Amino acid sequence: QEAEDDLNKFAFPYFMDRNIREQARVEFGNPKCQQLEEYFSIFFAWKAHGISHTIPDFKILLERGISDILREIEEVNRDTKDSTKKEFYSGMEKTLAGVLIYANNLKIEAQQQLGELENSNVTSRIDSLKKMVASLENIPANPARSFRDAITSIWVIWVCLHQENHNAGLSLGRLDQILYPYFENDMKSATTDQERSSVTENTIELIGAFYLKCQDHLTLVPDVGNKLFGGSSSDQALTVGGITPEGENAVNDLTYIFLKVTEILCLRDPNVNARFHPEKNSAEYLQRLCEVNINTTATPSIHNDKKMIEVLEKHGFSREDASNWAATGCVEPTSIGKHFGHTGSLMVNLIAPLEFLINNGYHSLIHNKVGIQTGEFSLDTFPTFESLITGYKKQLSFIIESTVEYNNNLGKIHQRFHPTPLLSALFEGPLEKGMDVVNGGAKYNSTGTTMIGLTDVVDSFMVLKTLVYEQNKYTLVEIKNAIDRNYSAPEDKILLEYIKKIPKFGSNDNDTNEFAQEIMDFIYQEYAKYENYRGGKYFTGYWSMSQHVAFGKLSAALPSGRLEGKAFTPGLTPSPGSSDQLIENIKSVAQLDFSKAPDNVAFNIKLVPNAKDTHLEALEQFAGYTKSYFDLGGMQMQFNVVTSATLRDAMAHPEQYRWLMVRISGYNAYFITLNKETQIELIERYEFKT
Repeated sequence: QEAEDDLNKFAFPYFMDRNIREQARVEFGNPKCQQLEEYFSIFFAWKAHGISHTIPDFKILLERGISDILREIEEVNRDTKDSTKKEFYSGMEKTLAGVLIYANNLKIEAQQQLGELENSNVTSRIDSLKKMVASLENIPANPARSFRDAITSIWVIWVCLHQENHNAGLSLGRLDQILYPYFENDMKSATTDQERSSVTENTIELIGAFYLKCQDHLTLVPDVGNKLFGGSSSDQALTVGGITPEGENAVNDLTYIFLKVTEILCLRDPNVNARFHPEKNSAEYLQRLCEVNINTTATPSIHNDKKMIEVLEKHGFSREDASNWAATGCVEPTSIGKHFGHTGSLMVNLIAPLEFLINNGYHSLIHNKVGIQTGEFSLDTFPTFESLITGYKKQLSFIIESTVEYNNNLGKIHQRFHPTPLLSALFEGPLEKGMDVVNGGAKYNSTGTTMIGLTDVVDSFMVLKTLVYEQNKYTLVEIKNAIDRNYSAPEDKILLEYIKKIPKFGSNDNDTNEFAQEIMDFIYQEYAKYENYRGGKYFTGYWSMSQHVAFGKLSAALPSGRLEGKAFTPGLTPSPGSSDQLIENIKSVAQLDFSKAPDNVAFNIKLVPNAKDTHLEALEQFAGYTKSYFDLGGMQMQFNVVTSATLRDAMAHPEQYRWLMVRISGYNAYFITLNKETQIELIERYEFKT
């Protein structure tokens, strides 16, 4: 209670106006773009809280050690006359020195605990402490000598990076690649089968302990944050598999060990992502990825390595750097230690411009006219379907411009008040340029913006096209009246029956697929007009965390028949019931041009084994669906392998399902920790069976 009182009396009031959001308000005069974001129903800007969605290069740390990195920084600092660069280099020196102090404090603590246990018989703890001391005598000051050294060094600096960065989305990269040389050396030093078995067991134990430490810290958020991002952890993405920067198969023994630990522990954090290259990786590896999904019910997310690399190359990454990508936060790609993308910077509600269109700039739940005026929602204003689409695009363009303005405002405040010298020390570019990553010091710079509700937009416009412009069954005014009363009138039952018969996105209908692509193209082109505050581009994506639930809660009914307050469809996923054939869903999503989604997508599938199928039969079908999707050009897919009946029982008896894991839209969560609306959205996802 005393700690709570101190926070309420002193800490919170002190920081009330000493934060990025309030500094931006003062600096830029509380602009309309900031006011729009603070309604929480139009777009959400992560940069108001932190930037952390990126991946440092741990290879620099493990191969060189901090002492060698410091020597280089000191040399460069001596040689430069530029006062701004000197200040930046001094910041790097101080933060790296701080890491060494922290590591030494850990060593001292381990030595003290050893002394306390000197005459005890707790041999396993004594042995662990001795190994800790031995590692900390060497790392992180010097290069890692063993797997234990390497993973300990990463953990030490990981803790320090989180003193500098927001605890959400800072990600671990390709640990199976980075740590493999140390595992391989440990195995080479083993001369007998028993010793090799011991190395493997110790490696599994160390990775398991590392996972548990990752699981052990969460972002402190207010209640509204829990409603927006229910069940989310720190979203520390870890990536395995795929190909090497040289284009060869990267799957190794450590890849399988990471998958085994993932399977054993079944934790929501780290958020495990797997790269699968259809031409370079084996069918056995894909089956193993599917098997881990079945056994954990929700992880790992699986990415088409070939498609992702193609997309990154189209956006200016070299083949080598594109091939060394890893997932960030949820699913977003980052070229490790070279790309500062703040991949989760903006989350945009694509339904908001539709509401503005229907209400001539007015938002029914905000109770204010905050959009632009495009005219009354009638056939007099929009005599053709094309004119209706133009009206939507005008509203969407207004929102996109607002997101860019606010993001860039926040970024400029970060540059002034929140440099990241420690993170910059683990990137290529900042040392050479004398420039922090927040100022554009990285080799590649971008801003990630994810678009939420595309499926609902497509389904809504297909209803309007069919019933109003093609069949002339209803007018726009009549559709609007049904929306305003939330489809509650007796005559609305007939309208809803008509709506059910209209092809939706996911039915592999050409019109819906083409319209989805048209909206994706427009969004991509609009963001391409702008640069971010670091001189980089905006990368669009289609994943939603649980924001599809939050935005849905703050949105009115839609022409698609969706009722007020109901969740939108997550990520880039067809709506439930769009087809009872999974392959139709797969074809619809795979047809899209993923070069217009360089921030990646989240294609969610609830697929459960049929009771009549053997484990191997189910496994083969999971792998078959995944391979088919990737062969058709799809980029990412993720599974929930749990029935709706089980989820309903978990709602009723949460004490029996404490560790039931589900995949939301990019991240994992324990089902019982989710808010009711998110639980219902998961239950209502269409359940396909093998």
